Amino acid sequence: MLKSLPFFCLLLCFLAHKAVASPSSPELIFWESPVSAKLSQSIVTNTYQDSTGALWFSTQEGLNRYDGKKVEIYQSNTIEEGGISPGLIHGVQQGKQGKLWVVTQTAIQEFKPELRKFKTPKAFQNSKLSIDEFVFGPNGNIWFVSKNKIGVYIPTSDQITLRDIPILNGDLSTGNIKLEFSKKFGVMAAIGGAGLFKVVDEGTTLSLHRLIDHPALTNLNPTSLYS
Repeated sequence: MLKSLPFFCLLLCFLAHKAVASPSSPELIFWESPVSAKLSQSIVTNTYQDSTGALWFSTQEGLNRYDGKKVEIYQSNTIEEGGISPGLIHGVQQGKQGKLWVVTQTAIQEFKPELRKFKTPKAFQNSKLSIDEFVFGPNGNIWFVSKNKIGVYIPTSDQITLRDIPILNGDLSTGNIKLEFSKKFGVMAAIGGAGLFKVVDEGTTLSLHRLIDHPALTNLNPTSLYS
């Protein structure tokens, strides 16, 4: 409990800073970019900038890549090989060796920039996953939530490991779980109605170690922790 107190204080300071701007903060001016009219949809659910400077915008109706000059739109295509897997697009992130990974509701795919195609690893071909959330670990592994389980995809071996979520019960749903990575704690899970936990893979099972034991977290929507 005492060890988690500094982290909790830091979290409160961060949330307070977002809620109330300092009087001395510089005034920010926003204007609508003409690029917004070129996106596949105006509702953007996730953004990411890769090592080339390109911006990726995930929407409910496709993935958009903006290189500063033009917008490329990629939408789900189950007919032609190399399209994005069906379902909601959760986001894009660059892993080890500069590989770009796209996470959708049904698969994790590698984007091949030279071909402008998406490669689906064998581990996700014909899978029946329903991915709700994801985060990249420090070693390049991709953690995700699927139904009542937390999964880990290991790109180097093209393997998926699924573990039951110990704290999950009939009152909680995977839609109330947010994953995040911390250099201090590793992979963390914010679970609505339960709190903030460190996720530990013990080989055959997962264990959740409570990081913050505070009553306020039991009624906190986890999206407010990381959004």
